[in-house]
Amino acid sequence: MVPESMDCLVKRLAPLADELRHKIPVIATGARLFRIRKMNTMPHVVDEVGAPPPGVAPIGRLNDVGQVVLYLADSPDTAFSEARATTGEYCLSEWRVQQPKVALANGGIPADLLRTRFPNNFDSPGMAIGGKENKQILSLFRALYTLPVAQDATDLYRWSIGCGFANGFSHLCERAAVETVGETTILSGQYPFSGIAYPSVRKNKQSINYAFNDLGITYLRLDHVQWVERYGDGSVKGIDFAASWDADGRISWQGRPAHYQLQPGESSRVVKIAETLWSYESLDGGIPFFV
Repeated sequence: MVPESMDCLVKRLAPLADELRHKIPVIATGARLFRIRKMNTMPHVVDEVGAPPPGVAPIGRLNDVGQVVLYLADSPDTAFSEARATTGEYCLSEWRVQQPKVALANGGIPADLLRTRFPNNFDSPGMAIGGKENKQILSLFRALYTLPVAQDATDLYRWSIGCGFANGFSHLCERAAVETVGETTILSGQYPFSGIAYPSVRKNKQSINYAFNDLGITYLRLDHVQWVERYGDGSVKGIDFAASWDADGRISWQGRPAHYQLQPGESSRVVKIAETLWSYESLDGGIPFFV
């Protein structure tokens, strides 16, 4: 059922959010996030890689028609899954967090996943979503954020958009102030969060999606872009790579696929799976660094 109006929906959800207290996900400088786009040709400028310009975007999980929100994922695999990617060529981009700490609205993330993926969480007394711990309310919010939506029923996204509003996230950040009292950080304003984290609905293993608004986008830096081909079995082959662009944003493609760079102390395994195709696997399950 599609809500009668966004105002009506938010009024129904806001009292529940006011009663809820839960951990706030925090990401720090250097956190790696990923985005994919299905494109007919390689992008020429970085503006083609990020969020769509105002007025262009269709309705999405956390944005209404025309509203600018940048959607990212915790891994390339999650990004492909969320986009329901099929075979073909895609632009895969990696983004890095530039702020020391970025507090995100909690999109109904289960406690076990929160502990595993966000070990530096801080509690939220005194914030807009202070209150009591309530697993039923958190479960309801998680259901709304992960509501399955078909291509012909995109109006259902207004449930998750309204849920984001109730929990302090909008495509336009309305943060009034940031205050630190002891070890507690207090964000004030109707929509004070610059981003939101919520569970992926298209992955068997627990994964996280992100959405960033006008303020949150300024906290991110595009690290590099790749032009890749995805096959029917889900494997991906790199075609071209770029980690620089000029003052006008024109991408400097290098004419080669990305290379893998081992970090100090990291071990990996490389397996030849075809005459000119190799598979890289980090032994600790991490995502390789691309250069």
